[in-house]
Amino acid sequence: EFEGIGIEFSILDGFITVISPIPGTPSDRAGLQSGDKIIQINDESAYKITQKDVMKKLRGPKGTPVDVTISRPGMEDDFDVTLLRDRIPIVSVMANFMIDENTGYIKVNRFARTTVAEIKDALTELERKGMNQLLLDLRNNGGGMMDQAINIVDMFISSHDTILFTKGKISGSNEVYRAKKHRGDKDYPVIVLINRGSASASEIVSGAFQDLDRGLVVGETSFGK
Repeated sequence: EFEGIGIEFSILDGFITVISPIPGTPSDRAGLQSGDKIIQINDESAYKITQKDVMKKLRGPKGTPVDVTISRPGMEDDFDVTLLRDRIPIVSVMANFMIDENTGYIKVNRFARTTVAEIKDALTELERKGMNQLLLDLRNNGGGMMDQAINIVDMFISSHDTILFTKGKISGSNEVYRAKKHRGDKDYPVIVLINRGSASASEIVSGAFQDLDRGLVVGETSFGK
């Protein structure tokens, strides 16, 4: 865990751009949205800010305030928000429960080192309760570690299909990641939920489910990272 305001962000066109607020954090409670640009921090311009300075200015002790000025797509005027920093837990699975007798639900907040293990535990628990179809919620999941995304897809693919390939400009830098057959591969139906705050590793997972005809993707156009 760390103490801060709780956003997944990227620096786009020189501005801190919110990919998604982390659920239950100060940014989420204040109503920050995917696509919001933080243009000032404590009345100082945040244009062309470095990643290091973002951490320095937005993180801080729990309970301390930080003033940010937000530019929101579709709104003419910028507006100010005061955020009270809080403790931000670094967990991946925010919720897992049975929606009905057959349908399990898992909300994945990010892709970190423990995500695969957390999802495996959640699946085991739901399967014990009778789950035979899954709703995987990746809304407002800004991504994270690529290997975790690949391993999660691999849990549901019982073939040697390509999950992902990366292409580099340097000779020999291309990589292909294929599924492996495992005895414990899941074969039940999956629906993946995404929205415009779903980015990076979330797009790898949902894209693989869609391209391999392994599940349905429902929601909004994703962030496009």
